[in-house]
Amino acid sequence: MKKKFLMVFILLITVGVVISGMLSLSLIKTNHEKDVKVNLIKNAKLIKHFVETNGPIGSMNEWLGDFDQDTDTRVTFIDAFGLVILDSQVEDLTGLENHGNRPEIKEAYKGHIGIDKRFSTSIERDLYYVAIPVDHPVVKVIRLSIPLDDLTTYIDNMVISIVVAALVGVVFATLLGIRFLNMFTKPLGDLTQATQNIAKGNFGEQVAVQSDDEIGQLATSFNTMSVELQDSIQELRTSDATNQAILTSMVNGLIAVDHDTRIMFINRTAQKMFNLKEEELIGQPLIEALKGHDLAGLFPKDFDLYSSMKKEIEFHDPHRYYKVFTSVVKEKEKEENHLGLLMSFIDVTQMRQLENMRKDFVANVSHELKTPLTSIQGFVETLKEGAAEDKALRDRFINIIEIEAIRLKSLIDDILVLSDIEKSTIDHNIGDVDLKQTVNEIVGMMEQIAHKKQVAFSYHVSDRLPVIKANPVWVKQMFINLVENGIKYTPKGGQVSLNIQDNDHGIKIIVEDNGIGIAEEHLDRLFERFYRVDKARSKKEGGTGLGLAIVKHIVLAMKGDIRVVSQVDQGTSFFIDIPLDSK
Repeated sequence: MKKKFLMVFILLITVGVVISGMLSLSLIKTNHEKDVKVNLIKNAKLIKHFVETNGPIGSMNEWLGDFDQDTDTRVTFIDAFGLVILDSQVEDLTGLENHGNRPEIKEAYKGHIGIDKRFSTSIERDLYYVAIPVDHPVVKVIRLSIPLDDLTTYIDNMVISIVVAALVGVVFATLLGIRFLNMFTKPLGDLTQATQNIAKGNFGEQVAVQSDDEIGQLATSFNTMSVELQDSIQELRTSDATNQAILTSMVNGLIAVDHDTRIMFINRTAQKMFNLKEEELIGQPLIEALKGHDLAGLFPKDFDLYSSMKKEIEFHDPHRYYKVFTSVVKEKEKEENHLGLLMSFIDVTQMRQLENMRKDFVANVSHELKTPLTSIQGFVETLKEGAAEDKALRDRFINIIEIEAIRLKSLIDDILVLSDIEKSTIDHNIGDVDLKQTVNEIVGMMEQIAHKKQVAFSYHVSDRLPVIKANPVWVKQMFINLVENGIKYTPKGGQVSLNIQDNDHGIKIIVEDNGIGIAEEHLDRLFERFYRVDKARSKKEGGTGLGLAIVKHIVLAMKGDIRVVSQVDQGTSFFIDIPLDSK
């Protein structure tokens, strides 16, 4: 732009100088010719007066020669027939042509002042002619002529002067123009650069304001706009980042589509839920993007974009349950303008599993409670009907009722313990637990149970065990359940051991036996409530089916991990790892 302005500026200056020079030359030339004509006419009238008053012309040769030299003016006397009778610059008149047909002479013959400008063949010069009529017996026309060489030279000098002046003027005008253009274009260049920087994302660009004219006002307005734009963009970025963080961090899965049902947004949760990739779906039509996906069934081809939905869907691989809610996305200022639809997916798998577990738990508890209660009720009715009279039969029935009552109490106790552990209702009882002391408290009872079954029980506890944070009752219950479970399912002559040791990561507890073992297909469900590998034997041994479930929940409460290794007829080993920061 600067070059264009400069070229236009120079062109305008040049054209102005040239036109001014041409007009000046024309005016100078016209004025010069006018002056020449006026002087020639004056001189011609003087000579006419002199001729008319003196009469004879023979004595005028010398005077005309002096006049010619002084004024550089050629004087010619012409008779009535066009013959030259006297010429101040030509001595031999015989070779001169007849001048009667010359334009100025013809005009003089008519009684007027004749004027002409032409090349003279007699003296070979451009001349300016003025002829006037004379009242003389011989001389009828006096013609004065002056060469135009001076005018041409003068004009040439003027042209040279004008050209030099034009060149000097153009140079100075160019230098001044460059400075002026720099003053004019620099702020524009700064504005252009700042605008380009803003277009690249560098908001808040400023330009220096050095004047109070229109450009200065434009720069001031630009700076104000730039600051406001930066603030607005920053506010939008902060708002967008906040919204993105909120939407991305939401536990619910979110999918948003525009009014053309093209996917606008999928948060991280939805991508994980349904194994989707945002970069592959953004901008794609919803129906096409989900073709072949389990979600496709939610959106038929005639799907109403602005309809509300509340539905639960079930996935089978993996087995999950989701609740789907839809809501229309509206403009903040104009709620009647619908921008699209937002779909919210809530994973209710755990809720459904808990409901199923609750149902199973209620069914199992009902069944487990019903069996001893039915047995107790049956024997009580039998005793009422007369069996109480038979002492031996009565004692046997009472023993059975006692056994079932004990079993019923054990079942209720285990249910309460499991409930407390799951709800963590006794967190206030968590404190320092010395594992060695805890084991010493249960050793006597475990040895007595093992002695009854004729099973050897041994234990080893490291002397360097650190104190852990846990519920003492729960820890004791965990040891009792594991050891007692091993004694129950170890035949006569078998062995059960308890080993506790520390390592770099925490506490390691190992309970091993060489009993009947557990088949591999039962290991995954071993810690489920009321799950029994051998139901008949478990009931015979007085088990409630909740012992290992309680153990698992206690371990999880201490942020630990439990696993089991077993082979049929080879024995079973339980491995528990408890971190030192178990609280």
